[in-house]
Amino acid sequence: SREKYILTVLAEEAAEVAQAASKAIRFGMDSKNPYNELTNKQTLIDEVNDLMAMIWELNEKYNLEFSLNRNAQEQKRLRVERHFNALY
Repeated sequence: SREKYILTVLAEEAAEVAQAASKAIRFGMDSKNPYNELTNKQTLIDEVNDLMAMIWELNEKYNLEFSLNRNAQEQKRLRVERHFNALY
């Protein structure tokens, strides 16, 4: 079905975000990809936008009901900060 296809693309885009983040870790945010001259930062931004496009597609066509939840985002940021501080 089209819904399964969009969910598959969503998963692939999430993997591409992970790959872009990994390259930014390895080579730095400002390092350029030798194949397309984009920085790792721009590639990461592009991949996050692609991921968000699929989320919005699921919202509009398949009633995902996703909306930005600033409270949930802040709670996640605080958990990450606590874990980081515990490690370092």
